[in-house]
Amino acid sequence: MGGSDSYVDPSTFSIIEVYDPSTNTWSKGGSMPRRRAQHVGAEVSGRIYLMGGTTDEGGSTSFVTTVDVYDPSNNSWSTIDPLPTPRALLSAAVLGDTIYTFGGLNASSGLVSVVDAYDVTKACWKSAPPLLTARFWACAAAADNRIFVVGGSDKTNFLNANEEFDRGILFSAQPHAESNTVSLTLRTSI
Repeated sequence: MGGSDSYVDPSTFSIIEVYDPSTNTWSKGGSMPRRRAQHVGAEVSGRIYLMGGTTDEGGSTSFVTTVDVYDPSNNSWSTIDPLPTPRALLSAAVLGDTIYTFGGLNASSGLVSVVDAYDVTKACWKSAPPLLTARFWACAAAADNRIFVVGGSDKTNFLNANEEFDRGILFSAQPHAESNTVSLTLRTSI
């Protein structure tokens, strides 16, 4: 969903490509309501929420606060309350009916440690404790009723700082910091 053709001076897209695992094929879907790149998506109750990122609509690159929601059951888009902190290259994970967004970059303060949470049931945003380490390009994953935020970058280095979100504490470190590719092995009964 969306994307860009370059990291430097990107042109953003509103295209959707759909993968069908039963036939191992890709097809074109509809279009998103706006072009965006460097955003994050999360699924709750069959709906896909697209948050943050950048767009080049209007002739210059700007941060997107609009949250677009796609319902594949009827191929429709809607918009909900905007992301409280505009940013790109953020990460997200879902616990229950709440989408948590972590870190990223924004125009006013650069690197951010902010965590915003959207409660789908109550249809409202709330603030959550910030990350201990500000970062972008991180991976966030939920397991065992906790969220793990792994790796990322602080604009100078790739990070080996990983955080367990439910308590806001550092839980371990990767032995080697690598680009924006991270992995996490959990023993759980998912």
